[in-house]
Amino acid sequence: MRGALLFFLAASACARSAEREPTPPSPETVSARPAPPAPSGAADSAGAAGTGARAPEPPPSGPLDPLATEAARVVDRQNAAYNRHDVEAFLATFADSIAVHSLGDTTVLAGKARLRETTAAWFAEAPGARTEVMQRMVQGPFVVDRQRVTGAGGSPPLDAIGIYEVREGLIHRIWTIPPPPTPH
Repeated sequence: MRGALLFFLAASACARSAEREPTPPSPETVSARPAPPAPSGAADSAGAAGTGARAPEPPPSGPLDPLATEAARVVDRQNAAYNRHDVEAFLATFADSIAVHSLGDTTVLAGKARLRETTAAWFAEAPGARTEVMQRMVQGPFVVDRQRVTGAGGSPPLDAIGIYEVREGLIHRIWTIPPPPTPH
């Protein structure tokens, strides 16, 4: 069980380090790209050629799904606290009822008290551990991050996927997808 808990802390507590390259734009800063102009002589929606009809207008730019924006912000705060090894700030991003699952419904960790215990132990054991988000998708309250963990006790970098469910400004559940086993 300890190995699974350490894996969670190393792999699913993904983070962007403040010392690294600038972070990708958050959902609220992504603007819609304008549609390319229709070629001269293109048909309009009724099929008439040569009218110069343009493609439909993209949605207006500005904030995207506010639920997705908030979810991404919460996970970003958790990420930053992880990289600072700030146990209290890290725990502040989680609901008291936090549940961490390995994909397939195996519960790895349940409750904030247990998270506090394992987080403090992990930060003491791996003071150089850092995580970096390599890719992110956000849909409503769900944040899916592919991350790379480095500095975990001399281990090679570890790539994994964490799926976060954020409700009312707190992370309530995490599902982890570990990397595939390496062939021997």
